[in-house]
Amino acid sequence: MNDELAALLLGGIIGAGIKRTNPAEIEATNNYYALLQSFDERKKGLGRFEISDGLFADQKVYKVLEESFKMYIYKFNKASSFLCIALIECKLRDLYGLNNFEDLIKKANKEKLLSNRDVHFLNGLRVDRNFIVHNIFDKVSDNDAQITFKLVVRLLNNIYK
Repeated sequence: MNDELAALLLGGIIGAGIKRTNPAEIEATNNYYALLQSFDERKKGLGRFEISDGLFADQKVYKVLEESFKMYIYKFNKASSFLCIALIECKLRDLYGLNNFEDLIKKANKEKLLSNRDVHFLNGLRVDRNFIVHNIFDKVSDNDAQITFKLVVRLLNNIYK
């Protein structure tokens, strides 16, 4: 074997040894991919939902909804739920100028913006909002956060018809 070939082989062996993957790097990479998979699973948990053109056009409202979605994806269920509920309350306040959430719901129902079914669900969200505020250390489940997000999207889409 000539000296150049021997040097090449030796350099390859030394280079491979230096480049050898660190176990910590492997673990970090695996954790990263697991996190991405977790995000995909959480997205699937919300199922398919659509954003109406009117809702998308109101970027002020849409951006807050998008922020709530990201909070849900990153497992901040309480923050996501609270923001969703606050968003629907603020949208109704913009429409009617009232301060009391319950009065806003009644007004929207009287104006035919919300059905009786919507009123029932929205009153449930109003109670949930109060529960979150007054029981800040309690956990909001994935299922509750999913229901809240999907319901708020549906209600906002109805408002923007």
